[in-house]
Amino acid sequence: MPRLAVRRARWLQAEDILLIDRVPTLRLPALLLAISAVDPARARGVLIDAVQRGLTTPAAVRDRTADVGAAPGRAALLDLCDRLEHLRIESVFQDDVAGDLERRGYRPERSTRRIPTADGIGLEIDIPLPDWCVAVEPEGDAYHRSRDQRRTDRRRAGAFAGTIWVRVPVDWRDWLLDRDHVIAAIDAAIAAQQARGIGTDRPAPASRQRPS
Repeated sequence: MPRLAVRRARWLQAEDILLIDRVPTLRLPALLLAISAVDPARARGVLIDAVQRGLTTPAAVRDRTADVGAAPGRAALLDLCDRLEHLRIESVFQDDVAGDLERRGYRPERSTRRIPTADGIGLEIDIPLPDWCVAVEPEGDAYHRSRDQRRTDRRRAGAFAGTIWVRVPVDWRDWLLDRDHVIAAIDAAIAAQQARGIGTDRPAPASRQRPS
């Protein structure tokens, strides 16, 4: 049997405990600080998801963390809160893809961007590549399984058709197992946009540059 690990937290207060069905549970800000002490990467995912679901805010987590002192993981959690207050990030997958594209030289925007559409509703782009009006759209299985979700995807595709933006969906399995194929699809979208005269004065991404 796995052993039970016990960790002491001098910063823990009575207000950090919430009873759920009579079970003592840490409130989210305290839980995030506890997780950050042992697994910062997991804390990042939990915070991004919690903010996206409206369960907490970076300000609430910062307020609880600010007077804790030199607790393990505190500095990393505060840095993450500062980042999320200035950026709109919908998922860890989105953030990971945007970070990788940034390292490759695609100059993505790290926040989502809303663009106007002919129907007046507008579209929220997950990862905009504004130099070429390419919308990179990470897609996890959890959000694209049901009939309603697939119908929403088709509506989004139709809405994109009425804009100057071109959409490149990115399946998370392809991203993990066949990333070169994903990058090639993004490169093809950029090349098509440049053929239309969009972004022709922008330097090519690092993956498309060839030695002379």
